[in-house]
Amino acid sequence: MSNSIEILHHFSCTSCRGWWSIALETVMKSRQLFCPWCGHNDYYEVETDEQTNFMGGGVPSKDH
Repeated sequence: MSNSIEILHHFSCTSCRGWWSIALETVMKSRQLFCPWCGHNDYYEVETDEQTNFMGGGVPSKDH
């Protein structure tokens, strides 16, 4: 039997308010993202806590 872990990263566009998700096996690193709905260009920056405490159920300190 094999298994894998999937981490869902949810995003909301600051321009059109559309949302989308990206599934990865690791915590996403900071990167440039484009809204799939309107094409707005933005930058996702990882907070320090997210790298180590993403499974802890804590509430992020900033709105994303």
